[in-house]
Amino acid sequence: MTLTGCILLPLLNLRIPFESSGIKGVYLGDKNYEDSWGNYIYLLIDANNASVETLKQNNLYIDYYYPSPTEIMLIYKITNEDKLSIVRPFLEGKYSTIPKDYVDRNFTKFLNGNLNTTYAILTKAVYIKKFWEERGIDIGDNEVCSKPKKGLEIYGYEEDSDYSPYYFTNEHI
Repeated sequence: MTLTGCILLPLLNLRIPFESSGIKGVYLGDKNYEDSWGNYIYLLIDANNASVETLKQNNLYIDYYYPSPTEIMLIYKITNEDKLSIVRPFLEGKYSTIPKDYVDRNFTKFLNGNLNTTYAILTKAVYIKKFWEERGIDIGDNEVCSKPKKGLEIYGYEEDSDYSPYYFTNEHI
């Protein structure tokens, strides 16, 4: 899952369980749309999933297209308020400055009995800082996760040259 999916998907307030939604990917841009980075959320869905019509009923839904015969991309707008208070800090990698009410409303410290990595990133958890320090990386007072990488967060983006060793995912735990 992309950081967009982990941190920004709650902006859509989807009323369908993620597990049955048919969502295959969540992106904050699309290489085919020049002004898309940070302005829309793109959900890549199995085109045959029954949830497609339900997901189109969302008040933020604006359009769709078929990137392949078996997949549909649903496009959602991001409100101006959310762009300023949530998406801008996200794009800058300033996760701990995302409003606390958004974090508390959408994330728990524990998920299925384990520490929730997304919550830890958003709250600059000490245990992630220690994780990096144990590997010889001193991040000081910086965020515990790198800012989003276009190569991972934009659908169809080919280049991963902006990859950073500070990109923290669930696989690191």
